Amino acid sequence: MLVLGLILLLLAAGLLIGFLSSGTQQVTFDSGVLDVTVSTLTIYLLGALTLLLLVAGLALMRSGTRRAHQRRKEHKELNRLSAKVEAHEAEKRRDEEAGATPTTTTTTSGTTTTATPGTTTTTQTPPEGTGTTRS
Repeated sequence: MLVLGLILLLLAAGLLIGFLSSGTQQVTFDSGVLDVTVSTLTIYLLGALTLLLLVAGLALMRSGTRRAHQRRKEHKELNRLSAKVEAHEAEKRRDEEAGATPTTTTTTSGTTTTATPGTTTTTQTPPEGTGTTRS
């Protein structure tokens, strides 16, 4: 691909040099109603400008499409997170209306501890190395 791109660039440069050196020839376009006489260099430059505008338009469409896709993706993620937060707040309101106090549950190495806010719970686990050992 790199070699093909380099060949195409060299070909375009050769064509440009050719048109610049022989751009004084006049060409007449006859459409029946309107006759237009321009040089070959003008035709070449108009073609190059047309191609440049085409490539710029495609690049703008591509970036716009990417930006729109990114916005849709972010919007979808925000909606998902918003629904999650609303569900959490609704659950919290239900708990408060029911008069229940939220509890915290912690699981550590097989021991489960449940505590209500404002209280302290301690759990003792035996130190490692104590216990029966078989030989």
